[in-house]
Formats: sequence, structure tokens, C-alpha cells
Amino acid sequence: MPPSISDGDRKQLLLELRALTGASLQKLWLPSPQVCVLQLRTPGQTTLAVLDARLRMAALAPERPTSPEGAPRSQATLRNALEGGKLTGADLIIPADRRAPSPRLAFGDRFLLAEEALLLVDAATSKILWASSGAQRRPGSEYPEVEEIALGDPAPLKSRDALVREALAGEERAGVAARRKELVARLRSRVQKLRRTLAAVEGDAARAVGAGEERARAELLLPLASRLPRGSREARVPDWSRLDDQGRPAEITIPLDPALSPAQNAQRWLRRAKRYQAASGRIAARRAEVEQALARAEALLSGARARAPRACRTGGSARNPAPRSWSAAARATTTRSPCGSDAATISGCTPAACKART
Repeated sequence: MPPSISDGDRKQLLLELRALTGASLQKLWLPSPQVCVLQLRTPGQTTLAVLDARLRMAALAPERPTSPEGAPRSQATLRNALEGGKLTGADLIIPADRRAPSPRLAFGDRFLLAEEALLLVDAATSKILWASSGAQRRPGSEYPEVEEIALGDPAPLKSRDALVREALAGEERAGVAARRKELVARLRSRVQKLRRTLAAVEGDAARAVGAGEERARAELLLPLASRLPRGSREARVPDWSRLDDQGRPAEITIPLDPALSPAQNAQRWLRRAKRYQAASGRIAARRAEVEQALARAEALLSGARARAPRACRTGGSARNPAPRSWSAAARATTTRSPCGSDAATISGCTPAACKART
């Protein structure tokens, strides 16, 4: 539940912001649809201000609340509309169809307001130019007439920093939870990709093991290849490595590709066997590399989940956001195959194994 802020507190916080009239708006962020962070520049000083629609509060802030890495699309729209402008006023108003007061910041011919959501209004026409998610008013409609509330004289606000910190604590917790949720999702995706990569590398390893069988088939077929007609689907050949009690070789059936001659079948098996046998050492090294990367990613994912609250498995202490090392370590598990392809999308084989499959 949001903390309680009195209208008197709102007035004093807004008076602090009004003292920055004339400051340039360098940049703004939308940590959430209800909160806008403004970076204001005065000669020799940069100041952060927060406009919170949930609390109907505008105040100077010591730091930006934690927010998800992915910014909402509407952030770019609002930036284009306001960045580079100057703060020309800060008021507390009550629209004709509302009972609760709302802070209004003026940037030249445009107003930025905080009701149940954030609104950008054209000062001359009262037309709503932009509205954040969850707003009851829609862009293109007309903002109603307002009554301006006198802010009074500036006075020291008891426990001012604690009041602002408490007011933004919910936004901070939501931001940290969103960051950790993003981290868990990124790590989960990374683990899934590495598992697919490992399965593909193990497939390469199995084919490398089977290369010996293809070589053996080719060696059995070659002595009789000239006797077999092109288009044969199979060949029956003696296997002198397997003799019965009377010393006669066992007869085995070798399937053939009818599009190739028997000799071409044998030559293809020999080439593939040579490639896979040459690549077997690199495939084994690649499998060990992917297994280590997968183990690291799974450990990071397990740690990220363990640090999340049971309710959503994404949260944590508001003052202790997700360690950067988790994200960095997650990125560090990204490896590339020797042929230069991303290990997350290619089977993680060596150049020889890639060529062998073709």
C-alpha cells in the first residue's frame, strides 16, 4: 500500500522543485507507467526530480529508482516531446472532474501532469498529447479546466529525505523485482540454448564414433564395387573378419544410395569417416567446453531463483538489487563454435564436423 503523503507535504516538495525554474531538461526516464524521472540542469549542478502519479507527488530525489532494463515504448515519445526544454513552472492543481490535487510541471507550452497516470497536455489548447499506460484520459481528448492551489511559503519539511525515500520504496522494490525477473528469464533462456547446443555436440560425437563403422563398410564394399550395377540399393559382401566354424566368412548386407555408384558410396563413407575422425578430438573439447558453460549457467539460474521471494521468484531487498556479476557471468557463458557461429544457435561443432555433416 502506498505511504500516506499529505497535501502540505506535496506543496513543500513542489516548492523545492519550483525553485529550479529555468533549469534545462537533459533527460527523462519512465521506470514504470506511473513514474517519470527528470534530469534537470542548472548552472554548475545536475538534479534529479521524480514525478509519481501513484502518489500524486513531484519531488527532488537523490537517485533514480531501480527500473527494468527494457524501457517502455512511450518513453521515447515523451523524450522527443520534452527533452531539451526548460522547466517554466511547478503547480498543484485540481481538475474540474477530480477531487484530489495533482502536481503539474510546465515545460514551455506543454504540461506534464500526474493523476492516476502521467499525462502530457498542450498548454494552449488543453489537448492531451500523450498518456501513460493505465490512464483514464485518452490522447486527443481535452483536459478539463483546473483550479490552481496556492503552495504557500517554503518551510523546512521534517524528515524530508526519509519521506521521499519511503514514498519511492514501492517503486524501488518493483524495479528490483523486474530486474531479477529479467535476469532469471535471461538465464533460463541461456540454459535452454546451451542444452540444445550440448545435444547437438553429442550428436556430432556419436557420428564421429560411427565414422569407424562407415570406414569398415567402405573397405568391405570396395573390392566388389566394380561388379555391382549402378542403382543398386544394397550389396551382399563377405566379411572376412567374421568366420564360421568351417572358415567361411559371414555375409553382410550393406544399404546403398541408388543415386550413386557402389564405388561412390564407398568413397563418400571414407571421406566422412576421415573428417569425423580428424575432428573427434576437437568435438570432445567442444563438448567439455559446453558442459562447463551449461554448469555455470545452471548454477547462476539456481542462485537467482533462490534469492527471489517465493511469491514471484523475482524480488529481493529494495536496497540490494541483483548483483551485476550474475548478468556478466550469464553473458560470459556465451561461447562461439570454432566455425564462428553462435553456440546458442549452431550445434557447436568444429569446422571439420560442420563440413562432415554436408
